[in-house]
Amino acid sequence: MKKILILAILIGWCLGEDFSLPTIKVIQQEIAPSKRYYALLQPDESRIYSQNVRFEGFVEKLYANKTYLKVKKGEKLFSVYSPELINAQGELLASLRFNEQIGAIKEKLRLLGIPKNEIESIIKNRKIKNSIEISSNFDGVIFTKNISEGGFIKRGDELFKIIDLSHIWVVAKINQEDLEFLKHSQKAMVKVEGIPNKFQVTLENINPQIGLNDKFIEARFGLENQDSIFYPNMFAKIEIFGESKKRLVLPKDAVLIKNNQAIVFKKDDFGFTPINIEVKQLSNGDYEILQGLKLGDEVAKNALFILDADAQNNGDY
Repeated sequence: MKKILILAILIGWCLGEDFSLPTIKVIQQEIAPSKRYYALLQPDESRIYSQNVRFEGFVEKLYANKTYLKVKKGEKLFSVYSPELINAQGELLASLRFNEQIGAIKEKLRLLGIPKNEIESIIKNRKIKNSIEISSNFDGVIFTKNISEGGFIKRGDELFKIIDLSHIWVVAKINQEDLEFLKHSQKAMVKVEGIPNKFQVTLENINPQIGLNDKFIEARFGLENQDSIFYPNMFAKIEIFGESKKRLVLPKDAVLIKNNQAIVFKKDDFGFTPINIEVKQLSNGDYEILQGLKLGDEVAKNALFILDADAQNNGDY
């Protein structure tokens, strides 16, 4: 490809003497490199809870009678009739009469899972309660319900699985070759399908295991979800940013990629000279200049326009 001096003269003659090809200068910008990956929202494992009982009995009234109900710690879930609890209440009332081991019996009821307000009610009224109301031990959403009104519950049974979704994980699959980039990443932004806006997330863990088949590494990012707009198994795309530093940059239109070679048309005293440069494409489509140009160098703003015009001038098409 030859120096394009005649081309600039011909274009100027055709379009007017004041015509000049638009140019742009190499600038320096503070840029953080980034990479994008697919991700899936999943519950934070540290916020998955099991609500069970430490006694046996019959469920008299079930308040939390469906899955996906949102419950708060201390909110009543069901009431239960239990001979074991009735016996423990009898021990408490006896200790009150004789003023002996009151604290120990109260602690026994507490360890059996009886809410504090129920224990205080028994002491205040000096009367055994045949039906005891059991409250949730956790904040969250009921994902599994293994209890029915009128049913029998046993010691140690998981009655509810409750998951706190106020903080969830964004689990991304990262290419093995990007491991070092991930370790030195500065921040990450996630875009969840169906949800407007992007949200900043925090890298919490890189799972120490690589998939045998796909060679991907799983990384967990923490996402705040106080407004309950995100749900498990939502699909997302995550953009991870590396260390920010100053880089030489040209817009994508100024760089022509031909046969895997980056070309720009550099302006000089005689017109425009095509030169090969080394570049790296940024996430926004622009190019970082790695070699071949320096800060302030002036090039044609639209490399493809120059190439097309040169081809027509040489009769290539």
